[in-house]
Amino acid sequence: MTAAQADLLADVDYTGDFFAHLAPAWMRYVAMQNGFRAPSIEHRFAACDLGCGKGVTTLVLAATHPQGEFHGCDLDPRHIAFADRVKSAAGIANARFHARSFADMLDAELPPFDFITLHGVYGWVPPQVRDDLHALIRKRLAPGGLVMVSYNAQPGWAQIEPLRVLLRQSAARETGDTAERVRKAFMYLQAMAREGAGYFA
Repeated sequence: MTAAQADLLADVDYTGDFFAHLAPAWMRYVAMQNGFRAPSIEHRFAACDLGCGKGVTTLVLAATHPQGEFHGCDLDPRHIAFADRVKSAAGIANARFHARSFADMLDAELPPFDFITLHGVYGWVPPQVRDDLHALIRKRLAPGGLVMVSYNAQPGWAQIEPLRVLLRQSAARETGDTAERVRKAFMYLQAMAREGAGYFA
């Protein structure tokens, strides 16, 4: 088991959301507004969402862009199974899903990608996995292709860092599944607030 696999929460279901800023048309718009030439989406192109979760964004984009070839990659096989079920039920022929690590994607049979996206992945993975991402992008990005990386940053959130640390430490001491441990840890924070802990003032 890899470090990334060990960090997966197997007992908490991931949300299935659509993220419009991963759309090739939006990425092209941002690139062109900043003076960069962007790959065409008028004819055949290829796109890959690394850390695609349940694949909702990949599926919607594939369904609305029949000229594109869309790939989604996620380490959690439950996410990929969900995406494959929806793909099958909806008859979406131009999407492929991979239950693989980013390192494993290096040797997969894949096209050069005109668009590569990572939404909410980069800031959560350990340094080795970031190195794998860098290698994958270097190997798989087509000449002139675009990469979109979103990540969580501290500015604007630093004031709640003590709560995050306390919540994690409290949850680690509790018993039960992940949701139960987090619920108990949250109740502990609520009790601290009721008792007038200085942070909450």
